[in-house]
Amino acid sequence: MSLRAASTSASTSASASTSAAAPAPAPTRAEATPPPPSSSSSSSSSSKSSSEEPYHPRFLNAVESASSTPRKSNLSNLAALRASLFGTTYNPQNVRTGAKFLRKPLVGPRMVEYYPPTLKLSEVRRFLLDGRRLAGLGSMEDRYAAGVVASRMVYTPEELQRLEDVKRRKALGKGPPKKGEGRRAAMKNKTGKK
Repeated sequence: MSLRAASTSASTSASASTSAAAPAPAPTRAEATPPPPSSSSSSSSSSKSSSEEPYHPRFLNAVESASSTPRKSNLSNLAALRASLFGTTYNPQNVRTGAKFLRKPLVGPRMVEYYPPTLKLSEVRRFLLDGRRLAGLGSMEDRYAAGVVASRMVYTPEELQRLEDVKRRKALGKGPPKKGEGRRAAMKNKTGKK
C-alpha cells in the first residue's frame, strides 16, 4: 500500500509541476471578470465580488463581436461607404465593367504623332524633292515656297541625318550594293557555273 500511495503522490506532484509550467487555460466568462471598482472598503468589496457580475454586459458583447467575423451586410455597407469616399465604383456582384480598358490612356494621339503628315498631291506636283525646277514653277518665289513645303513634310531632322549618313557611307564605299551584285547574287552565280 505504501508503494501505491507513493506512486499516486508522485503523479500528483508531477501533474502539479506540469500545470505550473504549462500556460493556464483561458478563463471562462465568470472567472475572467475582475470586480468593478467600488467606493466601499476592501473587506466589503471582496464579499460582493463573488455575488455580482464584474463586467458590464455591453463590454462583453463588444468583446465577443470584435473577436467574431463581421456579417456580410456590414461588409457590403463598408464597401459602399469606401467606394463613395474614394471615388471608386461599388460593384458588389463583381460584374465585368471594362474599367481596366477605360483607364488606359488613349492610343489615338500617339498614332497621329507616329505617322508622318500626309502629302497633298497638289503640293507634291509643284516641286521635286531635290529642288529642281519643274515646268509649272516659273519664278524663284514658287520654287522657294515648294522647298519650304517639302522641308516641312519630308525632311525632318531625323530624315536629314539619315540621308547624311547614307552619303557618308557611300563615299567610304560601304553603301548597299547594286542589284545583282550582292551576296545572294554571288552565291547564285557560283552554283550556276558548276
